[in-house]
Amino acid sequence: AESPRARGLLYAGTDNGNLYVTRNDGKNWEDISAGLPRYEITRVTPSPHDKQKVFVTLTGMGSDDFRPYVFRSNDQGATWQPIAKALPLEPIHVIREDPHVEDLLYIGTMLGVYASTDGGTQWHSLCNNLPTTFIYDLAIHPRENELIAGTHGRSVYILDITTLQAR
Repeated sequence: AESPRARGLLYAGTDNGNLYVTRNDGKNWEDISAGLPRYEITRVTPSPHDKQKVFVTLTGMGSDDFRPYVFRSNDQGATWQPIAKALPLEPIHVIREDPHVEDLLYIGTMLGVYASTDGGTQWHSLCNNLPTTFIYDLAIHPRENELIAGTHGRSVYILDITTLQAR
């Protein structure tokens, strides 16, 4: 994943829990996995607001660990803080930060979609009319203020997030 705030700032995660950063377009890579579980990295998401901030999701499903793993770093991966405390017991596949509202986060799990308006302290289900399905990817349409959820084989769902962005 490339940082939208700093050219040449790239992150790469692996399926065995390694996470790397380069600040010079790939010339040198630094291992920033310390402090993270040794599980498959499902998504690395640099913040669209702060070049220091990055989010990472991991899954332990291959080891029969279905706990949610979501972490935030405010220093390009030098240290990590878990932000999954208030989430249900579901593996997580994707995290996105709203491009218009800092600390408005969305995650896609094995069973649905959740949002946090406070940077991950509290999470709220967005699954009202969404069938129970694996959310493989999330995107935020920059002009329409819509959250687009891509599922694993079911369909694509779209949610107007204007109300969440107004908080």
